[in-house]
Amino acid sequence: MNKEERILAVIQGKPGDRVPVSFWWHYPEIDENPKLLAEAIVRDHREYDSDFIKMMPSGMYGVEDWGCKVGDPDPEMGFKRLLSGPIRSPEDWGKISRRNPREGARGRELRCLREVRQAVGPATPVLQTVFSPLTSAAKMAGRDLLLSHMRENLPALRSALETISAKEEDYIAACFEEGASGIFFATQFAGDQLLTRAEHEKWCQPYEKRLLEKVRRRSSFSIMHLHGQKIFFDRYKDYPVAAMSWEDASLSLTDGREAFPGVVVGGLERAGWVCSGSVSEVREKTLRILSSMGKSRFIIAPGCVMSLRIPRENLRAIRDLVSGIEKREN
Repeated sequence: MNKEERILAVIQGKPGDRVPVSFWWHYPEIDENPKLLAEAIVRDHREYDSDFIKMMPSGMYGVEDWGCKVGDPDPEMGFKRLLSGPIRSPEDWGKISRRNPREGARGRELRCLREVRQAVGPATPVLQTVFSPLTSAAKMAGRDLLLSHMRENLPALRSALETISAKEEDYIAACFEEGASGIFFATQFAGDQLLTRAEHEKWCQPYEKRLLEKVRRRSSFSIMHLHGQKIFFDRYKDYPVAAMSWEDASLSLTDGREAFPGVVVGGLERAGWVCSGSVSEVREKTLRILSSMGKSRFIIAPGCVMSLRIPRENLRAIRDLVSGIEKREN
């Protein structure tokens, strides 16, 4: 099987030759240079022979064009935090305008995507990272101010979310035009007791489902990522997406697969045992995961972006173990 066939088999619930595998992490020193970022992503993809590529733009790329300034990257995880944004008062939401997705930071990421697709060819699935509209709004305002404005039920915030959603529709369409196979769609409002169910249904779900429906028409393989702890998984199990990923280790892979009708993606901690364990410990832990999950509706991958400090020999051990299972079974 090639990579596309292997992913398609797991999505369709058909027998595959082995469990698909992928890894990803940030590239904070070069993620504003599309050529260098593409080269790094392709280099690591080839080193570990991953079954799909998750594009790794800066986590703040989606709000740069609306005037956000970011600080230095976190030394372990590589993400960048908001220093200042365009939202200070309720009236500022009215400044959020729809823009050309081929310009600015999104245009930069489209160039990176194009380079990656040209380098890996057509048979490797490539997913572009896109954030949910409420997540982008939080990155512009800061989470606490956003929640305050949300609970004031501001019409201007509702209008801004419509504008953000429309811009993401334009950008997603452009991603497919540049060779994306699907979208890695991330929300940072899935847990941590941030939203009540009613708030989720009003401020998250309509925009998220709207974008995912657009994606589903173009893609057989996309992933919804639920960031945070104490996630409310039941709010997402009927979302129109082929695969689901989550950070919260308290929800087991087996329980997630029982609740969600599609594919579950995860098993590898962002730091934890993958980062601190010996090669033999990592192999043992990985083998337990693979043995408990089997090949059905499962992709082994990070539960969230991986630490920059993970020893590469541990990643190679995980990848070699997957290959070793393939060789024994074949």
